[in-house]
Amino acid sequence: MYWHMEENDVLETGESKMNLPRLPEPPVRQVLMAQIGLMIFCAGVGMLLYLLICKLTGWDPQLAINENSPAPERWQVRLQLGLAHFFGFLMAGGITVWIFYRGITQQKTSWQDYLESREIPRWTTLSVSLLLMLVSLPLVLYTLYLNQQLPLPELFKSAEDQAETALKG
Repeated sequence: MYWHMEENDVLETGESKMNLPRLPEPPVRQVLMAQIGLMIFCAGVGMLLYLLICKLTGWDPQLAINENSPAPERWQVRLQLGLAHFFGFLMAGGITVWIFYRGITQQKTSWQDYLESREIPRWTTLSVSLLLMLVSLPLVLYTLYLNQQLPLPELFKSAEDQAETALKG
């Protein structure tokens, strides 16, 4: 039945994307530099929002937690980390995609269409992703082992112990 369709019908059903006119891809260095700049800027916005919340609620913004810290202090740190991650990664990434890729296809001007986020990934893409994860896990564990074997000064060991107690908290 597809052989009776016209070209526009094929493009609307998503069967073929080979004929879509595309604008040139933005330079990778430009995108990466913008991403880094936006990450720094958006993380700063998240930190300013956290400081504003601390000011309005009377919290101490210089809070250091340990394993015996009460629950409200733990939630304060979770809020700080959540805001930092939301603004530093999600907002910065979304703004970068919106700036550089919002009109890259002339027929479909949506960034979701460019990233193909409206479609289920192909089996080959999923297989390669899973394979990369399986291969990278032993590599990460081996680098962790190498990192633990390094002789560190006492200052670094005490900082690591403080970080560990904060994570336990």
